[in-house]
Amino acid sequence: RWIIEKYLSTADVGIYSLLMVLSNVLIATPYGIGAQFVLPPIYEKFSDKENRVARAQGDRYLRMFVIGIAVIVGVAVFVSAVFGRVMVLVVGGEKYVGESYLLPLLVLGGGFFHIGQSLCLKGLALNRPRIYAIPKVGGGFLAVGMNILMVNWFGLPGVVWTVLVIGVYYLVAVSLTNRLFLQGPEI
Repeated sequence: RWIIEKYLSTADVGIYSLLMVLSNVLIATPYGIGAQFVLPPIYEKFSDKENRVARAQGDRYLRMFVIGIAVIVGVAVFVSAVFGRVMVLVVGGEKYVGESYLLPLLVLGGGFFHIGQSLCLKGLALNRPRIYAIPKVGGGFLAVGMNILMVNWFGLPGVVWTVLVIGVYYLVAVSLTNRLFLQGPEI
């Protein structure tokens, strides 16, 4: 947000914040609710590192959760594309409706990020959170650098494109990390 305010305006920060709130309602809220139900059995299945049957079942649970999140992302992108204008109008008012076309891209970028977060659950359940340092730190640096460039070049749409690129980066980076260090699941 500070990058948007520095290079654009406080009004643009407000528009971005409104779009992020709507995006979070569509993606982060269902993700958080689902995780509350799925995490305990996943952690339980991975707690016995010697029990291959339990770990295989944990992988299945995790895979089902990742697929469920991907379905939620697909539905959320559809809903934001079809009803985004109305959502922005109801929550933010007429003056923000012109930027509602950015909502589906923001939802998609956030969705990719949350699918990546879902894939991190295996490493967390196996008590190996450090393997995700490179995807997380790399994503942070990439986000700051891209936001500065994209805001200067494209304004608010540049921020949304950055969220989309970072979401894809994070999903791919976590998937590769899982493949290299945990033997799946990956995309």
